[in-house]
Amino acid sequence: MGIRVTHTGQAPTRAWDRQAMAFLADAAKGAVIARTFYQGIGEDGAPLAPYSTRPMTVTFASPLARRLKPKGGEPAWGRGHPRRLGPRKWKVVGRYYKGGYAQFKSESRKGPRNAEVDLVLSGTLMRPLRVKRVTLDSATIGISGRALAYGGAVDARRPFMGLGPADEETMQVAFETAVNAAARRSARGAG
Repeated sequence: MGIRVTHTGQAPTRAWDRQAMAFLADAAKGAVIARTFYQGIGEDGAPLAPYSTRPMTVTFASPLARRLKPKGGEPAWGRGHPRRLGPRKWKVVGRYYKGGYAQFKSESRKGPRNAEVDLVLSGTLMRPLRVKRVTLDSATIGISGRALAYGGAVDARRPFMGLGPADEETMQVAFETAVNAAARRSARGAG
């Protein structure tokens, strides 16, 4: 899973170098981050699919709770996933959300929400988005680290790893900036 950014030969060869390609790759990564994690828009330019509203329990020991501490909802009592008050010897093992993941995310989150669906739970999907490889003609952007384990599943459900219509203007400005900077570097080297 990743994004491949390619130089198609629209700039003169003297006005393009590996540093310009790296700049273009960083701009592409920034465009994906801004569009997906701040605006809640997928690679197709449409809002991301809504979160599930199917009732769920988040136990305090779950990987989900380790990334974002559950708040709100109702107490989940018992040794497993019971959703109602059990015998007095049972203790609260998590939180139950009648409104599903959408309610969990809404009530557990700190800070402002820029979009209804923004794929930010703890930042572990956004932070490891990296420029992995840069050559003169192409660059590869992908996810690394712990987010690699579930990033593909998130992208399959809500496609975000790609450049779409919403990114065209950003990429055009970045391309022109990269060409101008490369031309200046080339002129300094020739003189």
